Amino acid sequence: MKMICSSTEASGAVLREIQYAAALSVLRRLLSDGYIDLANGQAAAVALAKVFGVLRRSI
Repeated sequence: MKMICSSTEASGAVLREIQYAAALSVLRRLLSDGYIDLANGQAAAVALAKVFGVLRRSI
């Protein structure tokens, strides 16, 4: 059977997803506490998705 990806590739992708989820959690807290507005939060979420190389999630 041909492998689609190696375990190291998969673990790297999972790690990036976890890091992005943690960063989004911080963004959501900043948004709920009034430190940033929605437009800046959304822009930051897009930028973080690009940095981590993952698909963007909504905040």
